[in-house]
Amino acid sequence: MPVAEEAYFRGFLLHALRRPFGRVGALVLSTALFAFLHFPQGNALTMAALGLAAGAAALLTGSLLGAVAIHMAWNAASLRVESGTIPHSPVLDVAALFLLFSIGAWSLWRGLRKHDERTGSPAREEAGPA
Repeated sequence: MPVAEEAYFRGFLLHALRRPFGRVGALVLSTALFAFLHFPQGNALTMAALGLAAGAAALLTGSLLGAVAIHMAWNAASLRVESGTIPHSPVLDVAALFLLFSIGAWSLWRGLRKHDERTGSPAREEAGPA
């Protein structure tokens, strides 16, 4: 499922939203939709963190590979918790949430800095035709 979901959310939706909303707006909107559609499967904040990390990785690298890897790692860890291999713990939930948000925020910050270095201008995209 991670490959199909990432192809849709990061491959299609994220890029379709870039033109009207810019990179940051597209990331926020695609993350919100990802979290909303995954709400029955888990905590919305956790799903938003996963969406943010995967979206930022896709924007930073221009590839879906990082997003798919993050998503697969999350699913594998979730299955291990559900199967009882790893005991469920609120501390682990907070640590995973912090890690995913950190990956997403760092990836986005790094991508914006690289854009500034390449273009010599702030990494702001127009929100559409003027």
